Amino acid sequence: VDNDSTTYTNMYLYDNDIHIHKYASPYDIIEEFYEVRLEHYHKRKAHQLRALKNDLDMLRERYRFISMITEGTLEIRGKSRVEVEEILASHSFLRLSHKVNKEDDKENYDYLVNMPIYSLTRERMDELKTKMEKKQVEYDTLVAKDVKDIWREELDEFEVAWCAYVKECEGRRTEVGGKDKKMVGKKKRGKERERTENGSAGCWLAVNDGFNLRN
Repeated sequence: VDNDSTTYTNMYLYDNDIHIHKYASPYDIIEEFYEVRLEHYHKRKAHQLRALKNDLDMLRERYRFISMITEGTLEIRGKSRVEVEEILASHSFLRLSHKVNKEDDKENYDYLVNMPIYSLTRERMDELKTKMEKKQVEYDTLVAKDVKDIWREELDEFEVAWCAYVKECEGRRTEVGGKDKKMVGKKKRGKERERTENGSAGCWLAVNDGFNLRN
């Protein structure tokens, strides 16, 4: 918030290239880092989609694996590990990893062959089917959502959380002021309240006005 006590003569920050840069106003900072943040929203969405796709594939393959076992169309009892993997590969089962984007985590069939025996039941299949449907909705929803909409939603969530935090702080100061007026005088409370109000308003304006630069 602009007022007589606000100055912008000493605003130095690291830019995206890790170079010290002087900025004339908070809005110049928002303008420059908007593109940086937007790029990382794209990267985060891509990572989340890979993770969801991996989870979805794992649920589908487990469902198919249990289905074939219970129907008797897949027989792996008494087979060596190498033979089991060859059988699974012949049925086009996917090699998957529990960790996405981890170079040290290899894709394999452990997510299938390490399932406990009590997982090979109709109840487990029904549970997997329900999870598949929910995960598919989650995946499709994220695919269809633009990263700018995700950013807007998170700004709204931040504003709600920030207002709640400010309200909580004001409540605590009021409580302390009532217990000990000598410790927290009227003048001191007035200054703290002014700083809080200016801080909350400034944050709201900076976030929203900055986003509207590209809206």
